[in-house]
Amino acid sequence: MKQLRVLLASLAAVLALATPPANAFPNEPSGFRGIAWGAPITQYASQMVETEGDGVDASYHRFGDSLNLGTAHLAGITYNFYKGAFIGVVLHSDTGDARDAMLTEFQSRFGQAVQPKPAQELYTWRGPTAVIVMDCSKSKDQCAAEIYSRAILNLRDADRNATATATPPGSF
Repeated sequence: MKQLRVLLASLAAVLALATPPANAFPNEPSGFRGIAWGAPITQYASQMVETEGDGVDASYHRFGDSLNLGTAHLAGITYNFYKGAFIGVVLHSDTGDARDAMLTEFQSRFGQAVQPKPAQELYTWRGPTAVIVMDCSKSKDQCAAEIYSRAILNLRDADRNATATATPPGSF
């Protein structure tokens, strides 16, 4: 699960930066389930339990969170924070029916997705505020959809690039 989250977070970051957004997609989210992009974890700490963290990036599950998205019953929802600010969420499905219902719900809410390779089940929505990447290409039943703040993704990537360029070659 950690590897999938890291892979998809990297993919979302690449897609967020690779092409500038032309226009917002319909109903572009400014957060998820009442948590606005950039909201501090301190406002929601009593509602969540940390499942993974390294002091900079942290993942949480929310107590009593509904695992439904439209007619899709999700396997899980992971809330992600960067430097204590809400950066995005990952929605997990583990059945073909849930995958299909999640895609239908996203297309209903956000319009038709961009699908870079029609044979691959990878769907994206990119706008000036949010980036959504739905990857169902790993398995016929499992699917993960990431909804991220474009601004905080850009901040995180700039921080990582600054750290990478500040590290002398050959050092650890």
